[in-house]
Amino acid sequence: MSYEQVEHYRKSNIQPIDVIVDWNLGFCLGNAIKYLGRAGKKKSASEQDDLQKALWYLVFEITKKAGVADNIVAAVSDINSVTNPG
Repeated sequence: MSYEQVEHYRKSNIQPIDVIVDWNLGFCLGNAIKYLGRAGKKKSASEQDDLQKALWYLVFEITKKAGVADNIVAAVSDINSVTNPG
């Protein structure tokens, strides 16, 4: 299936894959763009879930570049505890 046929990507004139390729974003930043672009639009995923996934990839990219990628689990756990208390 091509990305043009997927409903949650048809709602925009600019496709996430085009941005990812044009800006040469790579895997982590590309996934962040994908999840930001579809947040609240995909029927099987909540907006909050997609935003948290985007954040996970951004935090991973930041910690990877800082040389502390092992800290991603702790960082994302801290974020999840704030957004999903209890």
